[in-house]
Amino acid sequence: MAATRPDELVDGVAEELAKVGQKPIADAELKRAVIAYENDFVWGLEDLAARADLLQSYNHFLGDPGKLAWDLDRYRRATPAAIRDVAGRYLGSSQRVVVVSLPSAEAGAEPVVAFGAAIPAADEVAVAKVLTFPEDEFRRTQPGAASAQAF
Repeated sequence: MAATRPDELVDGVAEELAKVGQKPIADAELKRAVIAYENDFVWGLEDLAARADLLQSYNHFLGDPGKLAWDLDRYRRATPAAIRDVAGRYLGSSQRVVVVSLPSAEAGAEPVVAFGAAIPAADEVAVAKVLTFPEDEFRRTQPGAASAQAF
């Protein structure tokens, strides 16, 4: 797999976000997303502790542990036009942050952009490298496992 340059990645993400904010997504794409969410949601309820945690979350934050169906219905009621409106309102080009992960100097790899709207200039990347403190010993070694605690 060929590496993607950070500026290409940023441009691609910006282009897709602009599309979603300008034109409604296809009904089939929305249906796939809702079905995938429901699938993950239901499979997440398989474990008893997860079910109890979810019901308590509904109880704590919404005052009703029976809000499960209501919560799923929020996704089922979504429309392509509503998604376009929300994307246009909240995912504009001025509402983004660039996160660049800089590998160690020994690796010689290029910075990797996780998400963002702009690539920092070369001098800003140099500053970021200084701020990562790669020379700290604790950053070079993975911590060992803790000893088992008796109950």
